[in-house]
Amino acid sequence: MTPARGTGRAAPAAAVAGLVAVLCALLLPFAPVSVNEPTVRWPVDPSRPESTLLTLTAYRPLALDLRFSCDVARQAGAEGSGVVVSTALPGSPEAGVTGLLVTAADGRVAVRALDRVLVDEPLPTGPCAYRVTGRSAGRPTDVRPSGPGGGARAPGAFAGPGDAELVVTRDGRELARAADDQLPDVDVLVTSVTTLPPDAAGDLAVRLRVDDEFTSSPTPLKNVLTAVLVLALLAAAGLLVAADRTSPEATPRRSRRPRWPGRPRVVDLAVPAVLAVWTFVAPATDDDGYFATQARNAVLSGEVGNYYQFYDQSFVPFTWVSQGLGAWQQLAGFGPVPQRVPALVLGVLTWLVLRRVAAPAFEQPAGPAAPGEPDGPVGRWRARAGPVVLGVVFLAWWVPYDMGVRPEAVVALCGVAAMHAVLVTGRDHRLAPAWVACALAGVGFTAHTTGVTMVAPLLAGLPALWPVLRVPGARVATAGRVVAVASGAMIAPLLGFADGALRDFRRGQALFLSVLEQDGWTAEFERYAYLLDEGAMGNFAKRAAVLACLVALAWYAVLAVAARARHRPLPAPLTLAATTTALSFVALAATPSKWTHHFGALAGVGPAFLGVLLVTAVPLTRRVLDGARPPGGVVAAAAGSVVAAIALAWHGPNSWPYAWLDGVRTPHQPPSIRNVGLDSPLLWALAVGLVALVLAWRSRGSGVDAARRHALWALPIVVVVSLAATTAYTVGSFGVAAVRGVPPGSMWARTTADPLGSGCGATSTIRVLDPFTARPLAPAGLPAPSPPAGFVPDAGYYANNRPQGSVTAGWGSLAGDDAGPAGQDTAEQSTGEMSTGWYALPDAPGDGSTVIVTAAGTLAAGNELVAEYGRRTGASPAPTGEQALADTLRSPSWRTLTLAPPPGSDVVRLHAVDRTGDLHGWLAFTAPALARPVDLRTHLRDGFGADAPVALGWHLAFAHPCLRPPAVVDGITEPPVAAILRVDGPRAALDDIAWQPARGGVFGQVARSRSVLALATVGPVDPDVRVYVFGTPLARDAYTLTTEQRTVPGARVAISAPPAPR
Repeated sequence: MTPARGTGRAAPAAAVAGLVAVLCALLLPFAPVSVNEPTVRWPVDPSRPESTLLTLTAYRPLALDLRFSCDVARQAGAEGSGVVVSTALPGSPEAGVTGLLVTAADGRVAVRALDRVLVDEPLPTGPCAYRVTGRSAGRPTDVRPSGPGGGARAPGAFAGPGDAELVVTRDGRELARAADDQLPDVDVLVTSVTTLPPDAAGDLAVRLRVDDEFTSSPTPLKNVLTAVLVLALLAAAGLLVAADRTSPEATPRRSRRPRWPGRPRVVDLAVPAVLAVWTFVAPATDDDGYFATQARNAVLSGEVGNYYQFYDQSFVPFTWVSQGLGAWQQLAGFGPVPQRVPALVLGVLTWLVLRRVAAPAFEQPAGPAAPGEPDGPVGRWRARAGPVVLGVVFLAWWVPYDMGVRPEAVVALCGVAAMHAVLVTGRDHRLAPAWVACALAGVGFTAHTTGVTMVAPLLAGLPALWPVLRVPGARVATAGRVVAVASGAMIAPLLGFADGALRDFRRGQALFLSVLEQDGWTAEFERYAYLLDEGAMGNFAKRAAVLACLVALAWYAVLAVAARARHRPLPAPLTLAATTTALSFVALAATPSKWTHHFGALAGVGPAFLGVLLVTAVPLTRRVLDGARPPGGVVAAAAGSVVAAIALAWHGPNSWPYAWLDGVRTPHQPPSIRNVGLDSPLLWALAVGLVALVLAWRSRGSGVDAARRHALWALPIVVVVSLAATTAYTVGSFGVAAVRGVPPGSMWARTTADPLGSGCGATSTIRVLDPFTARPLAPAGLPAPSPPAGFVPDAGYYANNRPQGSVTAGWGSLAGDDAGPAGQDTAEQSTGEMSTGWYALPDAPGDGSTVIVTAAGTLAAGNELVAEYGRRTGASPAPTGEQALADTLRSPSWRTLTLAPPPGSDVVRLHAVDRTGDLHGWLAFTAPALARPVDLRTHLRDGFGADAPVALGWHLAFAHPCLRPPAVVDGITEPPVAAILRVDGPRAALDDIAWQPARGGVFGQVARSRSVLALATVGPVDPDVRVYVFGTPLARDAYTLTTEQRTVPGARVAISAPPAPR
């Protein structure tokens, strides 16, 4: 009979502690939290209302209360545009449609909201008071497309027609009641009234309950629950250690393996060295800017939100990595290199764990060697070459995926460390390592959605874990051990919900699903389609290790079946690594998106399997076959699959996410050496043959047996050479470009020249033409042109999106009343044609100054804006050339266009034609001016202040450490003064996800509440980078913000129809 393990009291006590931990962990997401409730009051001075920007992150408030007296309405009607209050810019398409607009004119008052007129009546004589109140349940509106592909609907999760309600009263009598799914949007608080007499002070007031439901803090009850959970976890771990000490089956400490597998080798220095170099010269990973900005804002707001879209949805329970990164940013700064230090540390730790995992497989013999086999009975070849092969495989996987701030690096370390803990559990028959495996899986699980792969080492390790957990003939004792060990996984709820609640996750999911569908397991093929795509997600480096691993898994399965049939055991580390890696690939199907950067989560377990298999595959094959000749068909199939995988990997382009690659070797093309492509299957087939010939020559073997054996050995050697070449090409290409400093604004050039980012990274390399100091060109004194037809001087564009800069004189073809939807169609359908007068061109300046024109509307699709150049020869200039000023945008925002006069030109005029009657089909432009180039950082500092908020596109935010992103705090997005964005394909930069109101983009209100001007950049500069400045006459924050707290159950999502603020 097998003796019972750990007969002392430690094991039962550990079970009790584990049970307490499990119960506390299960209760933690449901524990009550204290939710932030911000309230905005306006105006600050009741006697002097000041119009202000007010950008609500959720776009809409949870409740509103607007009060104004009839005296205020009469005064608004007598002054300015008659706006009593508007939450959208008056005159914009949003006023009265998505916003709330109250106007007074001709003795009448009108209230427009929710795309309808709620009240339109004569103002009563004498004193009276109007009030508009509203409340909302706070649920998101489902904007996904209906029908096939639109996804299933969950009525309880999304807003319905009665979720929001507006009520208009006069002197307490109800005038109108309107139900809708949402309250009106709030972009601004605008009024025509600038001063109120003393007896009317306070007669105009707005109060808004702001939606900041994701910002919460633990209640005292939850803090107690968290403390008990932490103590129970520590107690369970400590008691399991004590139980192991008294267990007769546990391996004594003196008999355990040493902490380091043999002597440190050169590879143990080379791998960290390569990672250190890559820390400096690597391009950004796909979402470095995204995650870095999230973490930076989380320090300010107290909650980890999406930031860029989905109304800043909560990331609970995947928050602790961002919180840790935010804390590190406060300590180390925002430069790319300091922010990559955690990834460097994680990479080195992953490598150290990999060495421990693979050491037994490299040291134990795989069986007797056949004559001529380059592997001795004691595995001398494996012991020497194994660490090198492992290092090559690890670098080939880590380098393209994990040198950034994305959380996959954490998952990778936790995965391989959990696998190692499972191996130690089975080897030493101890319970504490099993608890550690569960704990590591819990840590990785809450790092990111790819943490779902953490189930892989535990499931794969069940054959090793169960004999340790099982107490023969004692089910209760076995169950106790299972509970005690499994309690380690309760670290996942601790990290995920200690500072959040289940309501955050549920509401965050509702916000996401109101805009987009999540990808299910059936869409997993999309990840591999991206991997084989001709873009950055399928570049050669990202393909290399993953494709090699997939082919290796297939052949391992063949080997495992053959070994089982012949009763030949395979090494435990290899078996566990293979099963873990295979299950990890399968588990990725559960992630809600299918990007290839998720393969970075397998950069621990994947190299462990692939590295061990490459070293042991041939000896194991020989052992399984008992030294017999391997079938020729199998050898040929293996060679074909390996060659195909290598060639397919090298066919991937040398493209990297959102990177300007001028000066980097073979940009956006498959790698090549001296114009010889590395994606040729023939090239790699020849490499396999050459290696086989070299092995045959060295072993002096002959015959069919030797040929097949040498061919088999050639395959892993060629795979290792290909993977090593992948890393060398990747690191070498960017290393050379970094030393050369090309291109000047690239990540690698700036991080090498300025590692800490104190010189402001890419910002320091961008120069723009300054429209605010531009000098208008002087009239040439030539005969005046014909009067414009259809173009209006100093008008003809959206009144709230006026041209910025020193030159505001211009013309536009947007005619008629564009104050709202009623008159906008007529205004948009106007057409016309005109020519300006002639302007004198300056002599070629020596400071790089350039003649510019700003334009808005549509410059193509039938419309034309042409610069006509001439040379003065008398009353009429002699033509010297023309220049079409055009782009593909259809936008009311202004763009800076540069003029390039032909040689000999000394005058210029502009000719405009509007033939388009579609939305934004009008055309507007300003007179030409001479603008000088200025450093962007200087331009922003002098124009807006050193600490002014700048909206940074998530593609490039990582490269601009000195610029401060707008804060998203208390449910309000700080208005940016400028933006640096990247064009994503053919779309305009302002069409990016962060600028789309329908996606809950964080900057979606900017273009509709501000004047927008795109600046012209001066080379050398990334051609896909765009710089914008935003203008407005409104105050930035002329309102009062107060906050309160309310306690809610952790699982309660519904916001119980809050009343209007009192």
